[in-house]
Amino acid sequence: KVRSIFHPTDLSDASKVAFVHALKIALLTKSELNVLHVSPKEDIPWQQFPALRPTLARWKLIPEGSPESAVGELGLSVRKVIASSDDPVDACLDFLARHPTDLVVLSVHQHNGRMRWMERAVCQTTICKQLLKIITTFTMLKEKIQKKK
Repeated sequence: KVRSIFHPTDLSDASKVAFVHALKIALLTKSELNVLHVSPKEDIPWQQFPALRPTLARWKLIPEGSPESAVGELGLSVRKVIASSDDPVDACLDFLARHPTDLVVLSVHQHNGRMRWMERAVCQTTICKQLLKIITTFTMLKEKIQKKK
């Protein structure tokens, strides 16, 4: 069972798409969703993070302008964190060491963007193991959807 989802974001458009997938999975599994942005400076405006309540309102799950408590009423717990570091991979691994997760949902840039997940040997270990869980989960969800059609 998925109880905790980790979504590292570089606040790019691609990461916003990954956030929507992470949020949908969190809703389906009633999981905790941890959204982490890593930056050398901590003064990133919260408005740059993916918009949680407006997304839920757009999906007609909560009324527009709902308070934060409306998110919890959906069985969802979301934590947005800014980590101050020059190394996003190390910061993510440190976060995961303190907050174990069942699933990682991320956007992978092909040799560009700020996170550059694929350029570190760590990808062959921790991150890639989590990516395998993601692929397996999406495959299972896709099969369930196709069976219902």
